[in-house]
Amino acid sequence: VRNLRHARSLSPGEWKIYGLLGTCFARLGQYTKALDYYRKALLYNPQASLPYLDMGKLYYEHKKSLLAKEYFSKAIANNPRNAQAAYYAGRAAFDEGNEEEGLRWITTAIKLDPDQITFYEQLGSWYWRKKDYVHFIQAAKNMLRLNPESGRLYHLLGIAYAENKMYQKAFYCFTQAIK
Repeated sequence: VRNLRHARSLSPGEWKIYGLLGTCFARLGQYTKALDYYRKALLYNPQASLPYLDMGKLYYEHKKSLLAKEYFSKAIANNPRNAQAAYYAGRAAFDEGNEEEGLRWITTAIKLDPDQITFYEQLGSWYWRKKDYVHFIQAAKNMLRLNPESGRLYHLLGIAYAENKMYQKAFYCFTQAIK
């Protein structure tokens, strides 16, 4: 924090410094101070996406999904390619019980960044809870592409295949799960 404050004194209009200070204070548990610094970052660069994302994450962590979603939307408005903001908007929508919106945002996040396993995990867990094993299998295949050593995932995939009466594939997955 001391180094960032010194950097701020050298370059007081640099919005990224305020954003980093916000992140430091968020990690220290000083949420009000963190939000103040994110707001200052946006004063210097209202078109920035990251401070909105970080503010949304803070609100999300404090179980304020509606407010969080508002900030995720602002982050996306400033940067439509912000996959993290789309992912968190999806999680917040799911938490509110708006499954269609959540699914749309998670799918958008995956399109923007197809190599983030957490996006597929969110999607896969939603399909699993719905007992939609066909779509779960697709999400699980992508998770395995990114984490081919996951025994737990092979186990779940084996169950999904068995539920779809694809017993040979299920057997293969179960053998991979116990390796």
